[in-house]
Amino acid sequence: MYRTHVIHFSRTLLLLQMLLMGGLVWSKGLVINDFDTSHYEAELATPEGGASVEQENFPYVGSGYVVMPGSGAAIDWNNITVSEAGLYTLIFKYANASGADRPCAVRVNDSKVTTLPFPSVYSDPCFYWNARLTVNLQAGTNSIRLIAAIPGGGPNIDNIAVSNKGLTEHEGPLFNVRDYGAAGDGATDDTDALQAAIDACTPGGSVVLSDGVFMSGTIRLKSDMTLWIDSTATLKGIQDKSKYPPTVPPAPQVDVRNHLRSSFIYSQGANRVTIRGGGTLDGNAHNLDLWVPQVRTARERPIPIYLTQGIDITLRNIDIIRGAMWSVVPLVCDDVVIDGLNINSTWPMNKDGIDPTDCHRVLVSNSTLSVEDDALCPKSGHPRGCEDITYRNITVNQTVCGLVKLGTTSYGHFKNIVLEDLALYGSIKRKRSNAGIAIATVDGAEIENITVRRVNIRNVATVVFIMHGGGERGQTPQGYPKKRGEYVRNILIENVDARECHESFGNFITGTRDREGNVHKVTDVTLRNVHVECQGGLSSVPGHPAEYRGQYPNYNWCGGNLPTWGYYIRHAERIRFENCTTTVSPADVRPETVTIPE
Repeated sequence: MYRTHVIHFSRTLLLLQMLLMGGLVWSKGLVINDFDTSHYEAELATPEGGASVEQENFPYVGSGYVVMPGSGAAIDWNNITVSEAGLYTLIFKYANASGADRPCAVRVNDSKVTTLPFPSVYSDPCFYWNARLTVNLQAGTNSIRLIAAIPGGGPNIDNIAVSNKGLTEHEGPLFNVRDYGAAGDGATDDTDALQAAIDACTPGGSVVLSDGVFMSGTIRLKSDMTLWIDSTATLKGIQDKSKYPPTVPPAPQVDVRNHLRSSFIYSQGANRVTIRGGGTLDGNAHNLDLWVPQVRTARERPIPIYLTQGIDITLRNIDIIRGAMWSVVPLVCDDVVIDGLNINSTWPMNKDGIDPTDCHRVLVSNSTLSVEDDALCPKSGHPRGCEDITYRNITVNQTVCGLVKLGTTSYGHFKNIVLEDLALYGSIKRKRSNAGIAIATVDGAEIENITVRRVNIRNVATVVFIMHGGGERGQTPQGYPKKRGEYVRNILIENVDARECHESFGNFITGTRDREGNVHKVTDVTLRNVHVECQGGLSSVPGHPAEYRGQYPNYNWCGGNLPTWGYYIRHAERIRFENCTTTVSPADVRPETVTIPE
C-alpha cells in the first residue's frame, strides 16, 4: 500500500512568488486540499476461484498482475484502510485485449455493489486502462472483492487505487449546461451555452454536463468552480480552428510560450478549479488536413486542458482522447492534484502526456497514458522552476518519444521530484522511443533531489540518460540572463527492471565542457538495484562523443552509438552502482562501462 496525503501551504509565500512574476492579484485565505489516495497491488491480494498471479505481459506496476481465467475467478483485497467513513473512488487498473467486455461483480465488505463491464480498449495485453467506481467505505479496514461474471473470465488486474471524494459527489449549487441552451446532440455548437453556464456559476458551484455529446471550442474556467463531466457525457472539440482563439499567458516563458497558444479547456489566474466526473474529453483531433503534424504549427493546435497561474487545481477521473496537442499542462500553478486519468492521444502528432511547467507541489497519480510524444515531462521556461512534484502509480502504454523526461525546456530549476511505481512501455508501432529515464538540463536549470524508484520499463532505446548541458542550448525568457546551471546532483534511481532495449546506443551520464573550457559536472548519482537488458551487436568500437553544443537534448544528440554497451560516464563525480546488473545481447565488442577521468 502506498498512501499520499496532501496538505497545502499558506498562500502568503505563494502570493509573494506570483507578484514577482507580474503583479497578479490573488484572493485571500488559506488553500487546504485534503486529497488522499492509496494503491494496492493485485499480486499482493488473495486470488481465488482459479485466479493467479502472472508476470508474462511485462511491464506492469509492481511485481505482477492477476489473471481471472473463468467465471467465479476472484481477487480479494482485505486490507483497504481509510481513516474516515464515506464515499471513496475505486480505480481498477486493468488490461483487456479480448475485444469484448469482461464484466466483474464488485463486492465491498461482503455486499455486492455493482457489476463493472471492463470494456476492451486496447488490443495489447500490456496496455492498461482505468475503470472507476464510487463506494461507501467504513472507517478502518475494508474488504473489496472482484469476481469474474462470465465464462470467458475477467480482465487482468494490475492494482486498485482508493481515493477520497467520490465520483458522484457534486459540490455546491449545480448549473446544468442544458439550462443555458446546450443541446448535447453531438452536432450543435454548444460553446456559447457552456461558457454562459460557467459565467453564471456562483462560487463553489458545479457546471454539469450529462447525458450527451457537447460540441465546443475553447471554454474558459474561473475561480471557485467545478467543471463536472459526467460519465454519461462527452465534451467534444469542434474541428474548426477559429473556435480556438489564441490564449497566451502573460508570464515570460521560453519555448513553451511559443508552443502553447491554443486550448480546449483554459483558465488564467483562476484558483480552486476542479475538473472531474468520470466523463470524456474528446479533442476530436484526427483530421490531418486541419491539425497538421509539423511542430511549427503546434501553437495552432488546442491543448485539451491548459490551466495557467492558478492555485489549488484538481483534475480527477476524466478520460482524454484524441487530443490535438500536449494533453494536460498546468503552467505556473501551485497545489495541483491530477488523479485517475486515462489519456489516449497518439499518432500522428507530437502529443505529450502530463507536463507540469514551472509548477510547485504537484501530485499525479493512478493514471494511464498512450501518447505520441513525451509522456511524463515536467518543463521549465521561467526562473521559478519546478518543485515538489510526484508521479505515482502511472502506466505509460506507448509513446515514440520519452517516457520519463525532465528537461527539454530547462531554464528554471527541477527540485524535489519523485517518480515511483511506474510501468513504462515504448512504441510498438515504430522503434523510435527515446530514453526510459531522461534527466537533463540544457538551458541553465539546476537539478537536485530527483528520485526514480520501482519502475518497470520495456522497449526503449536507452534506459538512463542524465546530462548537464552547461546551458549550451541557451534558450532564455525575455528579460532574463543566460544561465549555465550550477549543478545536477543528488539523483537516486532504484529498483528498476528494464528489458528489450531496441538500440545499441548504451546508457549516458555526462556533464559538459563548455566553449570557454569550463566543466559542468553531474554529481552524486546512485543507481541501486537497476537491472538493464542492453542491446549489443557492434563489431567495432565507436569513438568518444563530442562535447554537447546545443543540440536538441535527446539521448542520442551526439549522433551515434557510445563506445560502451552499458554505461558511458564523463564529466561526472560520485556515480555509484549498488547491486546493479547489465546484460547484452547479441554479443558486442564494446566494454560494459567506460568512465572518462578528468
